[in-house]
Amino acid sequence: MMTKLNSFEMLPSESANEMYSCLNVLVEDVNGLGLTQMQPSDVVRKILSVLPIDKYGHIVTMLYQGDLSTATPTQIFGKINAHEMYMHITPQDGS
Repeated sequence: MMTKLNSFEMLPSESANEMYSCLNVLVEDVNGLGLTQMQPSDVVRKILSVLPIDKYGHIVTMLYQGDLSTATPTQIFGKINAHEMYMHITPQDGS
């Protein structure tokens, strides 16, 4: 499970919402094993690390300037979602 989580990437054909849904499943699986518990700050950092810089560079930079230790994945995802709507970012067609 940890290998899947560590190699997790956002696909060009995915929206941030789809990426977050897939990441949530992995995090729940990892936490469900009971070997290690991912903290919200770990999930936040993972979300920010998988966003493509060409589309999300500005929002990622802004979010890294804040206090990520107290931010929740839901708060971060809300800001990313708003960024997608404002910038008219849509998933690319492709495989």
